[in-house]
Amino acid sequence: IVETLADVSANGIKPKFSGDLPGAIGSICRLHADINELIVRAALEGSFDLFVEALCLDPSSGGADFSELADLARDLVEANREYLPRFFSHSG
Repeated sequence: IVETLADVSANGIKPKFSGDLPGAIGSICRLHADINELIVRAALEGSFDLFVEALCLDPSSGGADFSELADLARDLVEANREYLPRFFSHSG
């Protein structure tokens, strides 16, 4: 999430603390943050299983055939091979 309240002046941008997001919107934002955290961990560790887990948890995968998500993950990792060396630095 990159949106926030802020004061903007000649001295720069100073974010304003607005507290926790309430109710359902807070839950949705936490879910997306958790999914993004899993994706980053998957990339840093080269963990295909974590990446598939993140895809399964992502609400935008809700209409997907979950049996095909591992194939999608393989295609995505392969298409971005140059940026994801840890997926290819070990066997498995």
